[in-house]
Amino acid sequence: MRSSPSGPSRLRLMVVPDADAATEVVYQLFAAALMHPAPRIGLATGRSFARFFDRVVAEEVGGRADLRQTAFTHLDEFLGLHPGAEGSMVHELNTRLFSRLAGGVAGFHPVPADGVDPIAELVALLQSLPPLDLQLLGIGQNGHVAFNEPGTPFSVRAQVSSLHGQTVAANGARFSAMLGSERALTMGPQAILDAGQIVLLATGESKAEAVRAMLEDPISPACPASLVRLHGQAKVVLDAAAAAELTERSWWAPTRLPEVVLRTPDLNPEGPVVVISPHPDDGSLSCGGLLASLPPSVEKHILTLTTGARARTPGGASAQAVAALREAEAREEAQILGCGAYFLRGTFYDSRAFEKDDVDRLLAELLRLRPAWLLAPALHDPHPTHRLARQILDSAAERLVAETGAPVEVWTYEGAWHQHLSSAVNALVVFNDDAEAVKLEAARAHKSQLARVPFDEGAAALARLRAVGFSESHLGGKEVGVLRELPLVEAYVREAYGVA
Repeated sequence: MRSSPSGPSRLRLMVVPDADAATEVVYQLFAAALMHPAPRIGLATGRSFARFFDRVVAEEVGGRADLRQTAFTHLDEFLGLHPGAEGSMVHELNTRLFSRLAGGVAGFHPVPADGVDPIAELVALLQSLPPLDLQLLGIGQNGHVAFNEPGTPFSVRAQVSSLHGQTVAANGARFSAMLGSERALTMGPQAILDAGQIVLLATGESKAEAVRAMLEDPISPACPASLVRLHGQAKVVLDAAAAAELTERSWWAPTRLPEVVLRTPDLNPEGPVVVISPHPDDGSLSCGGLLASLPPSVEKHILTLTTGARARTPGGASAQAVAALREAEAREEAQILGCGAYFLRGTFYDSRAFEKDDVDRLLAELLRLRPAWLLAPALHDPHPTHRLARQILDSAAERLVAETGAPVEVWTYEGAWHQHLSSAVNALVVFNDDAEAVKLEAARAHKSQLARVPFDEGAAALARLRAVGFSESHLGGKEVGVLRELPLVEAYVREAYGVA
C-alpha cells in the first residue's frame, strides 16, 4: 500500500492491490471512528460499499464491533421515494446493514426525500444533528460525489439534483422504483465538508478517470469529488484498478522498495533505527530479530506510545501502578536489545481517538532522534491501539520529511496477532539462533503480560512459519540441499518516505 497527503489539505491517499484490501482499509478507518464517544457516521451506498457492509455485519454479529452507541445518517435519496420503498437508499441500507445487525444502532436519520419541502427539511435535519465524526463517500464515473453532479458549487449545503444520464445508467435497477423524474435530494458539498473526517472509497477501472480528475485536475465544481482536497482530514482509498490513470506525482507518496532478503551483514541503516511500539511489549515481539541482528554501531531506540495501563496484571494493581510496572519492563526489554527507551504516554490511549497533540509530541521526538528507519505497526492491524498509533506516526512522519528534507524508511512489521499478505511483503530479515535468544529474552522481560498469554511463543512460532511460507520463493527452498535447516524470519513491508 502507498499513502500520501495531497494538495493543500494534506489528503491521505492509500492505494492497495484489490477491492478486498481497499474494503479492509476502509473498515479499519470506520472501526477507529467507532472509538469516539457516541460516534456519528454518515454512510454511502452503491456497489463500492457492498463488501464494506458485509464486513461491518460480520464484525458486529461476531461480537467484535458494537454499534449500539453509534448514530448514522446517509448522503442522498431519490426524490419523492418513501424511505421504505424498494430501490431507495434507505431500503438498501436497511437490507444490507441495519436489518442484519445483532445489537442494533443508537439511531438512523434518513434523508427526507418525500416531504413537502425536501431541501428545507434536509437542511433542518443537518442543523439538528451534531457534526459527523466520519463521512464515507464514493465517486461517480463523471466525478459526482453523493448526487452532486458536475457544476455543483461547493457552497451548497443541500439540493435537489437532476441526475445525468451516466449516473442513471450506473444506478441501473434502482430507477424502477422512481416516482417520475430522475432527480435526487442530496447533501451538498458544504455539508460533506463539515464532517470531522472524510473517507472516499473507489474501486475498479471504471472509476480510474474520475479518480485522476479528482486528484490531479484543479479543485473545481467541474469534478465535485475534488472537494476532498479541501478537507483537513480526508483519506482516499483506491484499489490498483481505480488508481491506474494517476499520472502526477506532485503529491507526497511513500515509494515501495525492491524485494530483499536481508541477513546481518546486509542490515546497514544510514542512521538510527526507531521502533514505534504501540504498547510496551510490541518492540521485541514484532521486530526483536531485526534489532538483535543490527551491528553494534547502529543507534537504536524503542519509542513506546502508550502506557499500557489497561492491561491486566497479577494482583489487580491500579492503572498508575500498571503503567509504572510496564514501563519498567519496557526499559529492561530495551536494555537487553541494546536500545534506548522512550515513552510518549499518548493521550489517544485514553481518548481512543486520533489526537493532534500526540502527533506534535511524536514529531518532536523524531526530530530529536532523526531516524533512518522507522519500524511501525500496520494501518490495518486489527488492534485499535495499533491502528491509531500508525495514523499518528504517518502524520508525524510526513511532517518529519517536510521539515528535515531527509528521507526515512518505514518498515511495517507484523506480529502473532497480525500478518501481512504474502504479496505485500517486500523485506525478509533472516536472523540466527543467537539473535532469537536475545529477542525472546527481551520479550520475556514483560513478565506481567506473559502471565496472561505466552506471547513469546507466538513470536517464535511466527518466525518459523514465515520461513516455511517464503522458503521456496525467497530462501532457496526450491533447490535440494540448500535449506538444510529452517531459518528464522521476520517479514516487513518496506517503503521510503520522502524519496522522489
